[in-house]
Amino acid sequence: MHSANNPITWSLVAAIQIPGGHPSDASIQAKFSRQQVDFEAIVKLTTENQNLWRITPRWFRTNYDGNHTQPIEVVLSVERWSRYKVLFDRLGPS
Repeated sequence: MHSANNPITWSLVAAIQIPGGHPSDASIQAKFSRQQVDFEAIVKLTTENQNLWRITPRWFRTNYDGNHTQPIEVVLSVERWSRYKVLFDRLGPS
């Protein structure tokens, strides 16, 4: 499936907007067009990390236990979490 039609991708685009307001469809589509490569990279990372339930720049939660603020090598390596953080920083609130 092409990423532009992927609901996960659009959810990521919508979630990484300025808090407190609802962006217009046009602004979401424009942001996706400008940063499609980064959004696709996050989708790829998340599909490869099946044991993660949620990830933020400061913590992550696995499918089988609580939140973690430090990498767990068998779940999320330092390098991989760093890659997520770079992408979150690039895609941060617009």
